[in-house]
Amino acid sequence: MTESPTVQITIDITECCASGMCAAIAPEAFAVDAAGYAVVRPDAGRADLDDVVRAARNCPTLCIAVSRSGAEIDLFA
Repeated sequence: MTESPTVQITIDITECCASGMCAAIAPEAFAVDAAGYAVVRPDAGRADLDDVVRAARNCPTLCIAVSRSGAEIDLFA
């Protein structure tokens, strides 16, 4: 059995505008804290990559970075 590469997700919280768009698009990867800011769920690396990338692309401030096996994914390629 071959394991799929792990997805790493980071949020630049200083840029987050608390829209909640990421959590609405990919709730298995993102949540919002009590103040409304985005947080990455502990098991987010297992979330569907297409959903995570779509959430990152739709972030109003583009503060989400997504990497796979250590290489950053170009969100707009």
